[in-house]
Amino acid sequence: MDEQKRIVAMNLSRLIAESGKTQAQVADDLGISRPSMNMWVNGVTMPRAGKVQMLADYFGVGKSMIVEPYDSTGAMESMIRRIAEYTCRLNTDGLKKLAERADELSQLEKYRKEEDNVD
Repeated sequence: MDEQKRIVAMNLSRLIAESGKTQAQVADDLGISRPSMNMWVNGVTMPRAGKVQMLADYFGVGKSMIVEPYDSTGAMESMIRRIAEYTCRLNTDGLKKLAERADELSQLEKYRKEEDNVD
């Protein structure tokens, strides 16, 4: 498997896992054949540019999150941008709910960063 196929395979596997869906569900959602999705995730073939964009849109990430080596800093920045975009769409009541939910999540140990869990 060449390096580019390996990178795409690893990134797709991670994005699918993070989405909580299966390869089959993602393929069905996007109208992509299941065998094609499987070959991309296993690094046998690469999705064409149009499919890369479709995947990026589906997962709410930039194309670079699919075709470039995974960078946890870049991933964090991407998530922060997505949260900011969602926040801009909310009215006052929605912002209050978001803040309440963020507060609830921050209190749960399983969602805290490791360095915040040290007693």
